[in-house]
Amino acid sequence: MSTEPVLNYDFAVADAAEEGGWRQANRYALWVGRQAQDEPRPYELLEIRGETLVRCPLRPRLMHLIPAGTPHRIAHLFAPWRVSDADTVYLRYAEPEGVYHTLITATARAVKEDRVLFVCPSCGHEMGSLAFDTRPQGMASFWPFLLAEARAFNSDAARRKCGGCGALHPVCYGFDARSDAGDEAAARQAW
Repeated sequence: MSTEPVLNYDFAVADAAEEGGWRQANRYALWVGRQAQDEPRPYELLEIRGETLVRCPLRPRLMHLIPAGTPHRIAHLFAPWRVSDADTVYLRYAEPEGVYHTLITATARAVKEDRVLFVCPSCGHEMGSLAFDTRPQGMASFWPFLLAEARAFNSDAARRKCGGCGALHPVCYGFDARSDAGDEAAARQAW
């Protein structure tokens, strides 16, 4: 794995994957994670485009642009949908030591907001949305906000019942598996 600087920020990609967490690299927020080659539940990028759910292929090498305003989630990494004012680049690349996943998101004055979006997995009905002002706190602060909102959603049976089809939304989980409560860890494995 390369030890070259990423986006003019001096850290090795392999080190970033081991440590986890978001890093600021110039005007970008960067996250790198690694899974085992034989992970039974690999991270999978999902997007909502209009009325269609799109699954990005699990290729050994993938670079995909998530345009600003596109609801997206990465199954087994975070459960609620994220909608951002910023474009996000998703990279998936397999190496002998594991499969690396990278998210790169712009952080500039034009980027004002990220939103947490709850969508019924049964019928696609929107079940709620909450805004986060990304400007003053940055991308790293969005993920604790998402976790707090996911837990509030999980604890409210009325919010979890879909107004479109009546299905009960599965338990949501945040971005960092190390923060999972018991029901969140089980949900991360399931969906």
